[in-house]
Amino acid sequence: MVLSAGLRAGGNRSCFLGSGHQLQLLSLPCCVNRRTRRYAELRCKALVRGFLPDRPNRTRTPEEVDIGKEESRRYRRTVFTFDDWAAHRSASRYGRHLKDVFTSRIVRGLATPLLSVMTVASVITVYHLLKDINIVPAEWPSLTLTPGEPFSQTSFALSLLLVFRTNTSFSRWQDARTIWGGMLQKCRDLVRQSMIWVDPELHDMRNMVVRWSIALLYTTKCHLRQDSDIEEDLKGLLTEDEQQELFRAEHQPQFILHVLGELVLAMSANEGQLTMLEQNLVALSDNIGACEMLLKTPIPLSYTRHTSRVLVILVSALPIILWDQCRYATAPVSAIISFLLLGIEEIGVQIEEPFSILPLDNVCETAKEGLFELERQAGRVHGLVMDTTKPVAKTRFKFPLYNSMPPSPSSNNSNQPVEVSS
Repeated sequence: MVLSAGLRAGGNRSCFLGSGHQLQLLSLPCCVNRRTRRYAELRCKALVRGFLPDRPNRTRTPEEVDIGKEESRRYRRTVFTFDDWAAHRSASRYGRHLKDVFTSRIVRGLATPLLSVMTVASVITVYHLLKDINIVPAEWPSLTLTPGEPFSQTSFALSLLLVFRTNTSFSRWQDARTIWGGMLQKCRDLVRQSMIWVDPELHDMRNMVVRWSIALLYTTKCHLRQDSDIEEDLKGLLTEDEQQELFRAEHQPQFILHVLGELVLAMSANEGQLTMLEQNLVALSDNIGACEMLLKTPIPLSYTRHTSRVLVILVSALPIILWDQCRYATAPVSAIISFLLLGIEEIGVQIEEPFSILPLDNVCETAKEGLFELERQAGRVHGLVMDTTKPVAKTRFKFPLYNSMPPSPSSNNSNQPVEVSS
């Protein structure tokens, strides 16, 4: 039984062979890092264990739950329409969100810790029940704490940790979103300027600028994600020879920037135009570097670890704290409070790495349509302007950076006689 991991690395697909409970890695390119290899192994184990006919109803292991969480991230890449915004603002959202709580990905992702809390609460409940009916000796201690003391002494520190966690994670998500918006805008500027400054007769050069600008966005997306197929994204966009040269590069976005830089030099543009084109390429390079920095440098791990430890200790103590007030409702009440606290931390962890939840596929598709539209309409726009301005445009648009400047007053009066007073 051969299962494909669905991962691309250097154009090769990683394959795994599963037989019963055994799984052996057949081939994985050496360029794949340890994190990718581990992800592929766990994903294939989950697939094999979940779809073998002799175990159709087997309970998922924690590793498979984690793989399910990673797989579900692709469904967080939400793109809103006008109808979606209307539903998002609707007053019925409260009931709709409450109704869907048990299908929430946050709840499913927290299934293991919530079950652990309910298990502890059930043990506490059974212990006190046995003590009430005199099966447990009365001299045994009661598993209770004075209500309010642990919460009052730790709630302030916990709130600070959770606020810092979620705010910092959202800031990273917002930064990634802003960076990709800047990349899209710079690619549009690069193509638009090329359509204006490159001779219309050099159709192949114009088309190459458009195609490689689009390829830069797709390649950067694949550079930042594990579940993207670069060959599928570039199909029909680059020729086979161009794809082979691209796949030989270790850092593919940087290779495309190099190609675009060579195209800029081949445009025979003047110094001012070259400067503006080069500024766009520099900005694109900076944006790619900023994305790599976000991907490779998480929030300091001390914050994440300490927040997790505080939450685990607190929610584990909830059944002991709540027994006097809730009695036999301790288990469900502890689960609800644990969900509220752990859910905040879980959201912060989920959005800390933003590229796997941002709708980058939609961004790339929008850029592809827009940039090809710029190329198609370049001739129409040029003809429209030339027909309107007539002979003036032939002079002014030859060197747009310099001829667009108004004449100086001294140049208009240079041939007039100067009157000198005695």
